[in-house]
Formats: sequence, C-alpha cells, structure tokens
Amino acid sequence: MNFGTNKTDYYADYDVNTFFSIANLQQRITKLFANADLLNAAVFWFTNIERRKHNLKQFRFHDKLRQTAVLHSEQMKIHNFFDHNNAFDARYATLTNRIESVKDNTFKGFMSWGENIAYQGKEPFEYSYREFAKTVVEGWMNSPGHRANILNPDFEYLGCGCAKYEQKENGYSMLCFKLTQNFGGKLMGSSFTFGFEKEEITQSTLNPRVLDNKIIKVKRSVEGLRAKIKINNMLYTESLSRAKPGLMIICLDQSGSMADNYASAGERKSKADFAALAVNKVIAEVLAACTKEEGIRDYCTIALVGYGANSEFWLKTPSELALVTETQTLKKKEPDGAGGTVEVDTIMRVFVNPVANGGTPMAEAFEEAKKGAEQFIESHPDSFPPIVINITDGEPNSEPAARSKAQELMQLKTTDGNLILMNAHISNASAGKIELPNNKNGIQGNKYAEFLYDISSELPDILVQTAQGAGFNAQNGSKGFIFNADAEALVKFLDFGTKTAR
Repeated sequence: MNFGTNKTDYYADYDVNTFFSIANLQQRITKLFANADLLNAAVFWFTNIERRKHNLKQFRFHDKLRQTAVLHSEQMKIHNFFDHNNAFDARYATLTNRIESVKDNTFKGFMSWGENIAYQGKEPFEYSYREFAKTVVEGWMNSPGHRANILNPDFEYLGCGCAKYEQKENGYSMLCFKLTQNFGGKLMGSSFTFGFEKEEITQSTLNPRVLDNKIIKVKRSVEGLRAKIKINNMLYTESLSRAKPGLMIICLDQSGSMADNYASAGERKSKADFAALAVNKVIAEVLAACTKEEGIRDYCTIALVGYGANSEFWLKTPSELALVTETQTLKKKEPDGAGGTVEVDTIMRVFVNPVANGGTPMAEAFEEAKKGAEQFIESHPDSFPPIVINITDGEPNSEPAARSKAQELMQLKTTDGNLILMNAHISNASAGKIELPNNKNGIQGNKYAEFLYDISSELPDILVQTAQGAGFNAQNGSKGFIFNADAEALVKFLDFGTKTAR
C-alpha cells in the first residue's frame, strides 16, 4: 500500500516547539498504513532539535531537497541497495545528479550539499512516528560522519524522505524503511557573506556568531578606510592576535581540466587531488600553529572560494576547523634506520575535497574574495592585510573580467598595507617553470602567463624573506606568482604564502 498523504504543511505551519504537539505523532506505524509526510517532517524537526542543542542555526525546509531525498530512498528500495551512489540508474547516480533531476525553473543551485542515509527494519515494528524519527536521528548523531553533516554550520537547508517496504526474513514479513536526509548550503545567486563582526572580537564572542552564520551588516565606508595612512609608513609589520586577526582566502580552481593527471605529484593523482591535498596540508599547519597549551587561539580566519561548475564557499576560524572530523590515510616514506625507507600510514584531516567540473569562472571567484576582504577590513582596519592565494591550471572564462576583478581586489588595504594577491599556475610542463619573477623575462609572448603576472602583487619585504627561507630565489620586486609549478613548488608556495597566518 502506498503511503498516506496529509495536506497539512508541517514546515510552514509549525516550528521546532509546536510540531511535537501534533497528536498523530503518537500513533503507531503499521504495515498497512504509514504517513510519509508526517514521518519525514518528524525526522526534520528532531534534526533541528539537535541543531538547537549545539547552538546552531535551525535548518530551513527546502522542498527540492525533500523531493531529492524521497527519490533516493525510493531508488534504494526499488533496486535493493543501500549506498549514496546509485549504480542502477545513471540519471540518479550521484547526489548532484539527483538534485539536478528534480526540475525547478527558479532554482539556481546550492553552493554545497551533503547526504545522510539510514536503514531500519524490525518485526514487530512497535514505533510511533515520534519514537521512530527520534531513533533514526539519534543513530545518525552517534555516527561521526552523519553527525558532522547535521552539525555542519555551512548547511542551511534540509529535506528528508523515506521509503517503506516489507522484507521476508525467516518466514516473517518485516516492516522496513530506507531514509535519506539531503542538506543544502547557501543558495546560488545569493551573495556570499563572510561573518565578520564590526568590533574588536574575542574568542568568546566570535565563535557563536560565526556558527550561527549571521549576516553582519557593516556600515562604515570602505572608501573612508582606504584614505587612512600609516603614520610611520612602515607597512606589513602588524603581528596577528585575537584583537587583530588575519584573513587568508584560498581561491581554488575546480574546473573540469583539474581532472587531468598531475604526473609531477610523483604518483597517479589528478591536479584536483593534489591541489586539495596541498591545501589540506597548509590548513592543518595553520591550525597547529594556532593551537597552544591553553587551547586554540583564533589568530586568523581561513576562507575557501572554490570555482567551477558548482561554487564552493566556506569561512572558518581555527576553533571551527578543529571540529572537522573527516580524515584520509596517506602513505608516507620514512627512513627505516638501515639506509632505506619504509612506507607508513599518515592520517590527515580533510578540509577540502577534490572537485573537477565545468568552466573557470575566475572573475566570479575574485568578486567573492573581494566581498569577504572588504568586510574583514571594515571590522579590522589595522590588521595585517588579507592574503588571497589563487590556484589554477587554465585560462579564465573571461580574462578581461578576471583582470578587472583582480585589480579591484588588490586595491583593498588596511592601515598596514594593500591586500596581497598571489597566483599559482599548476602544470605538468615544469620545464618552463617560473617562480616569483620580478620581470617578464621568460614569459613574454605567453598571454596567459603575462596575465597572471600582471594580477599578482609585488611581495612585501617580510614575504620576500619568508620565500627565501623556503628555498625560492626571491628578490626585491618579486611578484607572488609561479607558473607551470610542479608539486614541490606548489607546496612551497602555499607554505611561505601562509606563514603570516601562523
């Protein structure tokens, strides 16, 4: 028998406090009848109870996510599988495919998304709607990966869907459910807003506000800030502190060409794989540098602006980065004490996953970085200026637009100096590698190399010295730019470029 339906709007007509007063929630779910709408809503609201327990912003209901969740649960029932990937119908193979399959002419997409699934079967099935929904959500909360999705502050929308069926086991017909939660981040087409507070921020006031993802409105004119002049004219000298934190923005090319093999990584990895690995490594090092005996010091904020077919945006303090639970195991060669090497497992946190799809909207990425940098400068006018590191392997969709946005970005400043924009072009053609040049020798006639050179900042003395310490031949006038970088050069570039954030 098909699920019953209910025309009550369990999302618009109720909230997390009033929903559980519905009398039908106490009814027992049976093989003959189950109200799918009521059960889906109960899972939704119990999930918001968990958000409330952890002082996180409540999920908003999104019907596209509900439809996508129902679709996947039904597919798992029909084809008798339990997995995030659907090997039985290519139209619904991945969560991205499923979201795109649910037609909505007004929908532009989510900037990030996630999924939880669950399976439950029992005979006799003695749950009420309330009891069953609570049991399912508690099961997810007891699993680190599922819990991370539920408590992810970057997710703003939720839709839940289930599929009921019966399964024969030992001569009995057992009532079963397959359940799906689909999460969505900020909606595409809306401005990406960095959560900076316009005040001198302490650790106790920053974290709850960032976790709440509140949009902070800043009123003081950025143009007025740009008119400030540092009295002693000694720029790029501010040290990072909780009162004067830093900002590092990583713009990461996630276009389709990033799926190409990156042989210079020393093993079979794509450019996207190695770029993500390098970014994860440097973020882990920033987090380690901010971790003291007394706890984590939020000396800086790190933002990611991923650009490709689907943009990815997030901004986190070290305290929030420490909450990331996803890890990967890497093989690392170490001396064995006898003149050889031995391969050991190394666990690394995953802050960024490899993505490669679509074009290269670099101008749009620079625009988002500019919005975030402006808000940071408005809140912290006397801090060390923001550093933006752009990692790419190809030409932007529009070079004139990207050039214009980059120039706007580099004009932003604190009283300690202009924003620093650095560009890393990764390629297998390491024979033509250019590192931190102070002129266009070696790249003249290469339109794309000259473009990246032009939109790279001249390194201040402190970064020239840091680059020299990292093994680069940096000089006065060197630009923050590497071209045709191999794996080793990319890691060194990220390492010295983020030293000021540690």
